[in-house]
Amino acid sequence: MIDGLRTRIASDRERSVAAWDRFWFAPRSVAPLAFLRVALGVVIALWGLSLLPDARAFLGPEGVLPEVPEVRARVGLLQFWRTDLAATVVVAGLIPAGLAVAIGWRTRAATIIAYLLLLSVARRDPWMLNSGDALLRHATLFLAFTPAGSVLSVDRWRRDRTRFWEVPHAAPWGLRFLQIQITTVYLFSVFEKLRGDKWTSGTALADAWRITDLARVGVPLPIYDSMVLTNVMTLSTLVIELALAVLLWNRRARVYVVVAGVLLHLGIELTMAVGFFSTVAVTLYLSFTAEDTAERWLAAIRARLAVSRLPGMHRLAATGGAPTPVAGPRSDAAIG
Repeated sequence: MIDGLRTRIASDRERSVAAWDRFWFAPRSVAPLAFLRVALGVVIALWGLSLLPDARAFLGPEGVLPEVPEVRARVGLLQFWRTDLAATVVVAGLIPAGLAVAIGWRTRAATIIAYLLLLSVARRDPWMLNSGDALLRHATLFLAFTPAGSVLSVDRWRRDRTRFWEVPHAAPWGLRFLQIQITTVYLFSVFEKLRGDKWTSGTALADAWRITDLARVGVPLPIYDSMVLTNVMTLSTLVIELALAVLLWNRRARVYVVVAGVLLHLGIELTMAVGFFSTVAVTLYLSFTAEDTAERWLAAIRARLAVSRLPGMHRLAATGGAPTPVAGPRSDAAIG
């Protein structure tokens, strides 16, 4: 009996180790990274563009925070280079860096540069930022650990244009960081909300909609003055966030929770001015795109280019062979 128990424990341990290795290191198609890279690069460029008109006011020596805050490590450019020109250069630099990430030109270097510029802004004036800005910064860092430039990119074209449309396979550990990041955000969001009484009592949204400084589009009074509606919407927000934290990992449930998440963030974006939080969160949903789905998107893009009338697009579509089919076992399809 004891020997049988030991055998079963050993077998369970081996299966656990195999699942762990498969989750982090089993080669998978990198096709989803192409779409995530493009979207995140565009968001980085738009973030820099949105801050550029106020760069000196927020980050300059004569701005709202003349003195550089004390931090444990001075790792930002604006902690050493303290001029109005520096503030403008750092923020403006996010635009070409983000576009370089989007098109996949020297992808890893561009991603690291974008991260350092975002970090420089955060270290210079952390009080002007919100959780969406931190999420963008973390996502940019994690993207640097992925082979994001290995498909549908200038880097791919420069490396071997005859294999431009082929999709390589690589260990997904960098992508896993991005997936864990976004689900952890929702998990801790629910945890923090449950610690208070506003969310559990169902009044949190009504209170938030009464903060006119954050209002983008005013919510009609009959909505946030209705106890039933505000209770339903407040508790529904908790349910959706918890579902996003857990069910994004399940392939069968994923499409439903993604739709719910997009609708949730559309509601936030329409009613409250909270920066880029909703944009970054929805962008990171792309990290959960299934490999076969992403490869179908690539094939659709190629087919569209083949019939395009734009100069050079037909030749680009005809370059190289067909996209490599998804390889590897599908036993982990629930997290694919």
